[in-house]
Amino acid sequence: MNTIIFGKSGFLGHNLQLKGVCPSSKECNLLDYNSTFNYLSQFIGKSIKIINLSAKVAGAVYNKDHNLEMIYSNSLMYLNLIKSIYDLNLDCYYIYLSSVCGYDNDNIMKEPRFFNGLPAANNFGYGVAKKFGILAAESLKIDKPNFRFCSLIPTNMYGEYDNCSLQFGHVIPNLFTKMMNKDNKKIDILGNCSNLRNFLYAKDMGKVIEYFVDKELEGTYNVASDESISIFNLANGIKKITNYSGELNFNYT
Repeated sequence: MNTIIFGKSGFLGHNLQLKGVCPSSKECNLLDYNSTFNYLSQFIGKSIKIINLSAKVAGAVYNKDHNLEMIYSNSLMYLNLIKSIYDLNLDCYYIYLSSVCGYDNDNIMKEPRFFNGLPAANNFGYGVAKKFGILAAESLKIDKPNFRFCSLIPTNMYGEYDNCSLQFGHVIPNLFTKMMNKDNKKIDILGNCSNLRNFLYAKDMGKVIEYFVDKELEGTYNVASDESISIFNLANGIKKITNYSGELNFNYT
């Protein structure tokens, strides 16, 4: 059975050890329906597995000011892929990577509550698109009950191949980058520093995906570690590791 992995060149894709066909965006541009349709047409009549890791991803700094861009680009990719699967009548098992950013501000992160309320303002566009990706797959399953899919909702990830850009990076590489710059005498820590955050090593997330693909499990599942840490303790831990001597300015609101 062919396994097709979209987004293999990204952060999580690099940490996924599973082998498969990994089209580049030049070979299959998920932002373009015709490109997606034409690429997948080679799998008509075959049983395939599709792992969709593709996403336009950025950090909270970028996301909060680019909501329309994030919802448009991500939703378009998910819709073009699902529509192509439908139009080609492909026999496939589909895994979609959603995001914890889709949850609302209540911070009650249980799967049945994923569609209760809207995402926080600083991740609104990205979070809505990540909800939409599940709804698009669910819509296909309603139309074609034999369609099999699973949605995984990972917590905040870290690990090798992450983006260290201050504009596009996640919280852990962002803090490391700032503290390793000795010219930064004072660093503002965004968000309520007393809030607990959960983090998952990207290679562990890769193993979870491999397990679900092997078993072809269906449904929607949170994926997280069993420990949480406050932003205050996280930042101070990174400060110790990097020997940063400057000031950390925490926001308690």
